[in-house]
Amino acid sequence: MWLPTQAQVNAFTRNLASGAAGAVLMLGLGSKIDTAALTQAIAAAGAVVNDVVVLITMATPIIAGLYASRTANPKAQAAAVGASASTIVEPGAGGTATIKVLDPDMARAALDAQRAG
Repeated sequence: MWLPTQAQVNAFTRNLASGAAGAVLMLGLGSKIDTAALTQAIAAAGAVVNDVVVLITMATPIIAGLYASRTANPKAQAAAVGASASTIVEPGAGGTATIKVLDPDMARAALDAQRAG
């Protein structure tokens, strides 16, 4: 059974939290915006436009969360490290590899993360 890593769960949750915060912000701004005029404009555009706006609003945080969880996948992160111009990946025996990090700040961050992990 496949289970997401903690990094994938965290990335997905951050995106959903951002969407929820955006919704709360819009509700809070509702008192500042002329909601009657906005509602009238959406109604004038038609039910289909209203449904599309609602669908996009609901789907955006979920799609962003899925994308974030996919990019937080360890294989995707390893591929990103390999694609970076500041790294050199040298293949080793048995499917292993040695990664040389050329950027000192990136190397320091990687070492700090490994020590903390």
